[in-house]
Amino acid sequence: MAKKAPAKAMTKTDVFNALAEATGLTKKQVSNVFEALSDLIGSELGKKGPGQFTVPGLLKLKTREARRPRRDATQSVHGRRKDDAGQARQQDGQGHAPEEAQGHGVTLSQAATWGLPVRDG
Repeated sequence: MAKKAPAKAMTKTDVFNALAEATGLTKKQVSNVFEALSDLIGSELGKKGPGQFTVPGLLKLKTREARRPRRDATQSVHGRRKDDAGQARQQDGQGHAPEEAQGHGVTLSQAATWGLPVRDG
């Protein structure tokens, strides 16, 4: 038995046409209703609104606090990332660690700042 292709979602035009046909309104009137509804929802969910909006019998929208993402051991913390040994390494603007001072696990600039010996080569 052949699989059926999933139904495609309606476009904005399809929605407006279907509602215009079902209600007897013109497409322009349906468009105006959606524009007014969008403005109303924006004001209710905005900073000065109550933070929730209900379309009676259909849906309820609520705002919520932004979630803080979880950090794992390899993610950046204050511009640094941890390598496999757990040592914090400074990153450049593209997320790459600069060349390290040989044998110390720190950057050349850190080694110079801390007075550590730096070997050439």
